[in-house]
Amino acid sequence: MTLSPALFPPVGYMAIWLFHPGVTVEAHEHFQKQTYRTRYQIAGPNGMQILQVPVTKGGEHHCKTTDTKVLYHGSWPVFHLRSLDTAYNKAPYYLFYRDAIEQILNQPFPNLWELCKASTELSGSLCGITKAVLPTGSFVPAENPERDYRNLIHPKKPLPWEGFADLPTYHQVFSDRYPFLPGLSILDLLFNAGPEAQTWLQGYYRSISDTLSA
Repeated sequence: MTLSPALFPPVGYMAIWLFHPGVTVEAHEHFQKQTYRTRYQIAGPNGMQILQVPVTKGGEHHCKTTDTKVLYHGSWPVFHLRSLDTAYNKAPYYLFYRDAIEQILNQPFPNLWELCKASTELSGSLCGITKAVLPTGSFVPAENPERDYRNLIHPKKPLPWEGFADLPTYHQVFSDRYPFLPGLSILDLLFNAGPEAQTWLQGYYRSISDTLSA
């Protein structure tokens, strides 16, 4: 199975990447806007909130993700951290992970691919699993586009398993205001569940594994 690069990926992505055998991450694609490559979703005080990373306009003209530059001259890392502080300062494990997240956000990576790779590997490590992102060797079009997980896990598309009754949930910071928000960044799970994040992801993977193609 091949996934697209993702920035602090959603929980479903992380469950597949950590536990599905033989997962690679696409390293030879053309950059796509408004995807998890440049954004991640958290639970803010007003509901779901999107945090986005600015990239060079070259990413809009058939530029590879590996050649797409992240723009660091703005103040977006400060905005991201302030948003995380506002959303999760009452989450039980936020302070345990904040410094590691801040280091990733403030580190100037050479391109978007490296930022996504580092955020994914860090997220796995914080879940208690040391695993390297395995890049694809070349771009291979999907034989069945409807089962191409490079495009299926997308912020504007419902996941194939969305609505499964046995998908696990966990306590979220603003659960007293809103119903459970599915599909948020792995950061939401980490800040709320801490050391139990790995067990939760294993349960999530078991719930969806029968629907996954190789």
